[in-house]
Amino acid sequence: MITGFIGIVRFRVGGSLKGVLGILSLIACLIVVIMCFGVGIDRVTEEASGVEFSRIRFFGSMTIDRVPLAITKDGAGHDPTVIHSWLGETLASWICGFVGIFIGLVMTCNYITSASERGSVELTLSRPIPRPIVVLSEYTAGLIVVGVLTAVVMGGSWFALGLRLGVWSPGYLVPILIVVAKFAIVSAVGMLFALLGRHWALAIMIPIGFWFACYSVEQAKDTFLDPIREQVDSIEKERGPGAAAGVPMASLAKGGVGKSVDILYVVLPKPSKFDYLVKWACWGRESIEEDEALKKAFDPANIIISSLAWLVICLGVCCLLFHFREF
Repeated sequence: MITGFIGIVRFRVGGSLKGVLGILSLIACLIVVIMCFGVGIDRVTEEASGVEFSRIRFFGSMTIDRVPLAITKDGAGHDPTVIHSWLGETLASWICGFVGIFIGLVMTCNYITSASERGSVELTLSRPIPRPIVVLSEYTAGLIVVGVLTAVVMGGSWFALGLRLGVWSPGYLVPILIVVAKFAIVSAVGMLFALLGRHWALAIMIPIGFWFACYSVEQAKDTFLDPIREQVDSIEKERGPGAAAGVPMASLAKGGVGKSVDILYVVLPKPSKFDYLVKWACWGRESIEEDEALKKAFDPANIIISSLAWLVICLGVCCLLFHFREF
C-alpha cells in the first residue's frame, strides 16, 4: 500500500514538473530568484509632496517605487531588514499565494479525473491499493508540486537576499508552509467538485469561486459590518438603547443578515487571514500587535480550525465518492 502511494505521488509530481507548464513555471521561479541577486535600495523624496520612500532596484534597471522607507532608526543609512521583510511578504502573498496557487490548480486539475478514466482506473486499482489511498495520493502529489514551486521562489530568494542584504531571517521561509496550507484547502474543494462533476475544469473554476466567496464574507464582516456595530455600540453606550436607530445600515448589521455573515465567517476558510500569517512570519509578531485592526481580526486558532474542518470534510467525501463509484 505504501509503495503504491509513493508510486502514484512520484508519477504525478514528475509528470507535472516535467511537463511544459511545469518547466515554464520553474523557469519563472528561477527568474524571480535571479532578480533578487541584483537587489539595490535607494532613498527617494517625492518632489511634489516631500514624502520619502524607498525604491528597490533590480540590476539597476527595473525598479519598484513606494516601498516602506527602509532607513535605520538614527536615519543614517538603509535598514535592509525592511526590504527583506517587504519582499518576502510580497513574494509569498502575491507571487506564490495568488499566481502560484492558480498555476498549481491548472497543473493538478486533472489528477483525480484522469484517475477516474477507464484505462487509468483499471491500471491503478489492479494494484493492492485501497481507493481512498488513491485519492489521498493524488491530493498529496498536488501539494508537493505547489510546495516545490513555492520552495524554489522563497528558498532561492531567501538565499539571494541573504547574500545581497546580509539578512538571514528564518521567518522568511515559513510562508512556504502557509502557501501550501492555503493550496491544500483550495485543492480539496476542487477535487471534490471534479469528482462530483467528473470534469477537470471544475477543479479550477469552483475553487476560485469558492475562495472569492470566502474573501467576500471576510471583507463584509471586517470592513462593513463590524465598523457599523462598533459605531452603534458606542452611541448606545453613551446615549442609551435605541439611540443609534438613525445610523445607516444599523438594522442590517445587527439583524439577520449580520448574524448570517457571522456564521459564514466562523465556518468558512479565511483567505485574507492567511496573508496575516505571512505578514506575521516575515515581519514578526510586532507587525500584528502594533496594528489594532490587524490585532483584532487576527485569530490563528480560528484560521486553523476552520481550515482543518474543510480539509477533513472535503477529503472525506472525496474518498467515499471514489470508493463507491462504479467504473
